[in-house]
Amino acid sequence: MTDIHQEHITANQVAGRDIDNSTTINHATIINVINQPLKRLIKKFREESENGITTQENDSFLCFFQSEVDAIGLQKKLERANMGAKLQRAMASKEYFIKELNKKKFYKTGQELYATLLHKIYHGFNQNIKPLIENEEPASVIDSAESTLINNLALELGDDLDIIKPCEFDGMLYFLTGKCHIKWDKD
Repeated sequence: MTDIHQEHITANQVAGRDIDNSTTINHATIINVINQPLKRLIKKFREESENGITTQENDSFLCFFQSEVDAIGLQKKLERANMGAKLQRAMASKEYFIKELNKKKFYKTGQELYATLLHKIYHGFNQNIKPLIENEEPASVIDSAESTLINNLALELGDDLDIIKPCEFDGMLYFLTGKCHIKWDKD
């Protein structure tokens, strides 16, 4: 026969048999709280584009990401990192992103939105993918981390994927690679 001890049970833990002290984290709620500024930017962008409110000014944060750190080029950077197999997809997605950026750059909020997303990719790469590269993890692990970064951004946008398409995130990643803000080889 098993002895039953109840000295650690408090008033809010009365149970016939099992007590569940686990914690549930609602990731959807966390994403919604974190992305309120992103949602506000998208809402404001919609208003600007529907009303034709454009600007001739350039967002300085977006200009930072558009500046080239070196002139090696995307192809050489991917080849140097033994990622030549990704070149065709990288070039196509980068070009698609540039076309979309060129459409939205005349809207102040469009610039802010892209600057914010580019920063999220830049930061996500440096926090989650670059350490894997430095530790010489297998390509499959790095590819998985890349997919997670892109998928998380798509989740953040939720219903707003009509404004920014998921393939643009790939394009942003390789746009930043081409400008040498992101480096896929070991330093």
